[in-house]
Amino acid sequence: MKRIVSWLVIIVVCIYYYFANITTKSVGIPCVFKHVTGYSCSGCGTQRALHCLLHLEIEKAWYYNAFFVFFLPYYLYLTYVFIETYIVKRSVPDSFFLHKKFVIPFVILLIVFAILRNISFEPFSRFQA
Repeated sequence: MKRIVSWLVIIVVCIYYYFANITTKSVGIPCVFKHVTGYSCSGCGTQRALHCLLHLEIEKAWYYNAFFVFFLPYYLYLTYVFIETYIVKRSVPDSFFLHKKFVIPFVILLIVFAILRNISFEPFSRFQA
């Protein structure tokens, strides 16, 4: 039963982002970091990118958040691990993608992406959410 509920939540979220036109209206969750500092964080544009990916607009999704689009399989895997661990309450076998040898470089890349996307000259200005 828990597994069904967790998948229903994912399906409802995908349906919402498919039909809500995030790219033109302000119906998504606002970024507190951007509101306070004026800079884009590494997650800014993720909701718009998800909307575009659900509509198979890969180029637009890449523009909104290239890091999210590139690492989407990893994010899907993390979502699976989160659901299995915290919702279904079942342990997930150890994986290289959960090991610090992968996670630490991933977090460093995430921080570097957040810094580079706030540089206001080409090619970095293309990735400002």
